[in-house]
Amino acid sequence: MIIIIPSAGKGTRLKPHTLSTPKPLFEVAGKPILSYILEETKKFKPEKTYIIVKYKKDDFKKYLEEKKLKKTILVEQEDKKGDAIAIKNALEKIKEKKEILIFFGDTLIDFDLKKILKEKNNVDSLVFVKKVEEPQHYGVIELEKGMIKSIEEKPEKPKSNLALIGAYYFKDSKYLHKKIKEIIEKKLTIKGEYKLAKALELMLKENKKIKPLIVKEWYDCGRPKVLLEANKYFLEKKAKEKNKKNKEKIIQDNSLIVSPTTIGKNTKIEKSIIGPYTSISKNAIIKNSIIENTIILEGAIIENTIIKDSIIGKNSIVKSSIKKINVGEQSDLHLDY
Repeated sequence: MIIIIPSAGKGTRLKPHTLSTPKPLFEVAGKPILSYILEETKKFKPEKTYIIVKYKKDDFKKYLEEKKLKKTILVEQEDKKGDAIAIKNALEKIKEKKEILIFFGDTLIDFDLKKILKEKNNVDSLVFVKKVEEPQHYGVIELEKGMIKSIEEKPEKPKSNLALIGAYYFKDSKYLHKKIKEIIEKKLTIKGEYKLAKALELMLKENKKIKPLIVKEWYDCGRPKVLLEANKYFLEKKAKEKNKKNKEKIIQDNSLIVSPTTIGKNTKIEKSIIGPYTSISKNAIIKNSIIENTIILEGAIIENTIIKDSIIGKNSIVKSSIKKINVGEQSDLHLDY
């Protein structure tokens, strides 16, 4: 088994956070998105894992060195004209026919991959999909007798509500490479980009068997709102795995910590209320503050502040002031932050 993780995008919808951190290395519930993918795929003891990079490739190099991932190799994407190009760059490194798992580096899926892939017998490919409310914004599949009949990228009139979520299995790496080269040679683009969905369309025309796998939890971590939703979900999951009750309260260093919450190493918290659904990275400083449903990254400093539903970037400083008030009877006072 070979793992391919396309991670070359700039993450423009997550600016300003992605100006300093590539999206796959952004922390959710205390660890990078990429870590979730690598931890799940290592169950297969892959021969190699290829991470396709371009933007801030040195950050990925540092991450791999820190994790000591010897069988994980960075491949630089030369031409940024679609995900099919990224995948082709990795496939060119594979000399023999291999089984392939592809996970996009900004995708968080909660599932038991090893259990799900028992479905791979007697098919040429597995495509992971999820039911969505607005399928016109995604690649959409059409089913016939439990197999995929057609795939259409961002259709005006979707034939189903099952959307591609950026996770795939292919039985034959050589065949997939051939189909991607074919869409490039024939210039079969979607809005000017070479997409993996087009290669899947060619496979269907050749009567290849492609089966959908429907997942319940999927987070396309390209927007702040979805990042916070993923953070909440995985914090809750982690608390359940540790048999902790949701919203359990702990007094720590003159502060109240409400679970599910995660706090990184060397972080200092004084006279504050933290959580629930809050993820704080290492080396942060929190003083005299109330923080809920928020992601706080490495080295951030927060003082005298009430924060909710927020993302605080690396080494950011957020400070307010504590107000002194003398309020008389029957007053109506509103303090906006």
